[in-house]
Amino acid sequence: MKTLFLAVGLCAFSSFGWSAVSSTEAARLGHDLTPVGAEDHGNGSDIPDWQNGIIQSRSAQITEKKNPFSNEKALYRIDYNNMASHLDRLTNGQQEMLKRYSDYYLNIYPSYRVATYPGFVYDAIKANATSANLLPLGSGVTGAVIGAPFPIPENALEVLFNHILRFRESSLEFTSLSSLVDENGNRNDTLRKYRYYLHYCKPGLQPEELDNKLFFMSWTVLAPDSIRGTKVLLHEPMDRIVTPRKAWILLPGDHRAHRAPNLAYDELDPNSFLLRTVDQTDMFNGTPDRYDWSLLGKKEVYIPYNAYALSDSTLNLDRLLSKGHVNPKFLRYEPHRVWVIEAKLRTGMKHRYVRRRFYLDEDSWTIVYAEMYDQDDTIWQFSESHLVGSDTIPLMKSALEVTYDFKSERYFVDGLGIERSDNQVQFLENDFSASSLGND
Repeated sequence: MKTLFLAVGLCAFSSFGWSAVSSTEAARLGHDLTPVGAEDHGNGSDIPDWQNGIIQSRSAQITEKKNPFSNEKALYRIDYNNMASHLDRLTNGQQEMLKRYSDYYLNIYPSYRVATYPGFVYDAIKANATSANLLPLGSGVTGAVIGAPFPIPENALEVLFNHILRFRESSLEFTSLSSLVDENGNRNDTLRKYRYYLHYCKPGLQPEELDNKLFFMSWTVLAPDSIRGTKVLLHEPMDRIVTPRKAWILLPGDHRAHRAPNLAYDELDPNSFLLRTVDQTDMFNGTPDRYDWSLLGKKEVYIPYNAYALSDSTLNLDRLLSKGHVNPKFLRYEPHRVWVIEAKLRTGMKHRYVRRRFYLDEDSWTIVYAEMYDQDDTIWQFSESHLVGSDTIPLMKSALEVTYDFKSERYFVDGLGIERSDNQVQFLENDFSASSLGND
């Protein structure tokens, strides 16, 4: 494992970026490190070795669209009364949840390191290790494609970009529900249809073919009727400072799309009923240049994992989305190792959150926890991403993303009841032109 507790400020590289590791270091991938850069060995007790993502259990077998752990019982439960015995594995956000809600708890299950990816992703990550470079101000990455650019990270921004550029399917089409639950337990639901073309993740792509394009995305509101037909289009570049993201919106009754306002940084996200900021989508996205970033090291934490129960299309949302928080009965937590990075607002910069801390699953480079702090350095919001294996291609995805706002006692959930298109779609860049926004 690389040096821990390394703190490096963003301003330290305002005029240059960091370079890739040596071929000797990269040779560790697939040996003492997994192909994505995680520690191959477990902790000798409750975190197992990584064995190519295979579930090492007689009782658990992966079957398509089914929960392989449905018959498994929790090892123990953590609540406010016994949390003091588990503080070393609870984040500040988890501790705050346990303190605030007497009916909140964490069911702890055995740990399964099921994260795995296609072989071409492993090949790309190994090539990235010796060719990827971080651009000045953390505006983006060059010399990498398809998967994590920095499998052996040396600083916080390299860790962050492993999340931003982690492998996902290159073409996606699905519908999903988001909901705001207010302080009284009332819900406001929105159903959307999403389309993605992730140029960066295209199999066979070479770094010189990126052309400063990360992904293209559009969504259409299907419900409620009051905003049905609203459409948004987004073009996301690799270098977000040289070429900021572009967005268009088509409102019901309009005949052409209009450029959307600046959908970046701490602009409040209308899709979340203004509960979170635009850069909180997918736990963190966009440009990190308003913060100084520190790598705090690695830590063993209870994280939301193997969330098959949340992927059940028959799940009763009235039971799941309870007052104050998601019903913990449906949530599964396991001990895993995470990378921990922290962002502190740079002098002279503006953002709603003065400090932010992120926890990334070592096996998938996905942010599983995010903590946001206000001007008084008091925790304001806490986000969780509940990970599950995809049923279409080897990768880890979020079955549910939830953000709790401690000031308003509301919370927002995204990714509920995802239903994929029956056909395996293959989008192209031309499918995401502004002129095509009005087409289904």
